[in-house]
Amino acid sequence: MTRTAEQIVGTATAPNYEWAYTFYECQNLTMGEGFTFSESWNSITTVGDFFAGSMFYRVSGSEFMVNDVFKFPALSQTELDKGGVFAGTFYNSPAISGAEQTRTAASIINNTLVPTANSQHA
Repeated sequence: MTRTAEQIVGTATAPNYEWAYTFYECQNLTMGEGFTFSESWNSITTVGDFFAGSMFYRVSGSEFMVNDVFKFPALSQTELDKGGVFAGTFYNSPAISGAEQTRTAASIINNTLVPTANSQHA
C-alpha cells in the first residue's frame, strides 16, 4: 500500500488508481485458502477514483477462484460513488464467471455470499 498515515485514516485525499490493474491479465493466478491483504487493507475507509478498477481484469487459469476469506474494504456510499471505484474489477475474467466459482463479482465486492437487492457496485 502506498498511502501515508494521513491517507490511511482518511484525513488526506486517497490516491487515484491505488489498486487498479493489480492482477491485470494474470495467467494461472491462484488464491489459496488464506489469501487476503493486510489489516491496513481491511481498514480503508476512503478511496480515490478507480480504486480497484480492473483489479482482476481478464485473470485466467483453471485453478483461479476467489476464496471465502478475500474481501474488499467496506466503503460508504459516498466513497462508492466516486469515479469508477470498482469499474471493471472482474471484467472478462473467464474463471470468475465459471461454474467453479461460489461467489459472484457483486457478492465479492459487497462482501456477501450472494448479491442482495441492495448490492452496491459490481
